Amino acid sequence: VSAAAEAEAKSAATRALHDALAAIDLAEFDARAYERRVERVGASIARLRAVFEAAAAASRERQWQRRTEAGELDEQRLVDGLVGERDVYRRRVEREPGGEQPLPKVIVFVVDCSASMSRFDAHDGRLERMLDCLVLIMEAMDGWQHKFVYELVGHSG
Repeated sequence: VSAAAEAEAKSAATRALHDALAAIDLAEFDARAYERRVERVGASIARLRAVFEAAAAASRERQWQRRTEAGELDEQRLVDGLVGERDVYRRRVEREPGGEQPLPKVIVFVVDCSASMSRFDAHDGRLERMLDCLVLIMEAMDGWQHKFVYELVGHSG
């Protein structure tokens, strides 16, 4: 790759970055600060995404079909079996493809925006921890909008 082509590619990337930052009304300094914060909580982001992936995998597993007349004894129906019920068994079945699509879970995170957050930040770094947590939430939830809808709400009171 020639030096001129490399310089042109770098210039185009810089213009694209400025355009993208302008579209979301974010200064380049703020974007760099955000990236540093993402790097700081990167391991936690990966762990939280792994939790989401495990939950998604578990939702695709087989499920119990209850109230059947054959299978393994359903411990939750013991009393019913003692009084003569016949459908006290359960068995594992495959989930129906294209079955019921569950609605996304709605999560609301309430963030303390009171003056005490600023006042005591020098003592315990609570603002930095809160910002790290918010970045963790936003980055880990990215791409999971079909499963989780979340809101960040500030409270000062």
